Amino acid sequence: MSAAFLAHIGAFALLVSSSSLVLGALSPGRALVSAQPIRRSVISVGLLPKLMSLREQVVSSAGNIVYTTMDLHEAVAKIDEGAYDVLLLCYSVQDEWRQRLIAHFREHSPKGRIVAITNYPITETPKEVDELVYGVEGPEALMDAIQGKAA
Repeated sequence: MSAAFLAHIGAFALLVSSSSLVLGALSPGRALVSAQPIRRSVISVGLLPKLMSLREQVVSSAGNIVYTTMDLHEAVAKIDEGAYDVLLLCYSVQDEWRQRLIAHFREHSPKGRIVAITNYPITETPKEVDELVYGVEGPEALMDAIQGKAA
């Protein structure tokens, strides 16, 4: 993994070394998760392997159960198998599949949250998702969105 990739991803998620997971580049005075986070069952869907792996590490480090897939058909099958609390959608999922996954998740987990991640700033959250996170906002924003906290 190149240093440039780590710097780019580090702003979004975390830095990983061979010996440890470093969550130290967070904003001062702000923890990654609350003192008593709610444990969520998260299905994370995207098409970028390194990014998906880092995202899984961030989300699971807070005690969440994470199932990550880069296979869109597998994502549909996993949503069919069990109720997830959160659908985490990467910007790498194309619009047609994103819409299919959103509809399928709403059908099988009507009380679940849908968190979409974007790689560019958007001023308004699309109505079909509960939360929109701009990737460079960092891991705190992602965890707040998964937990359902106001930003």
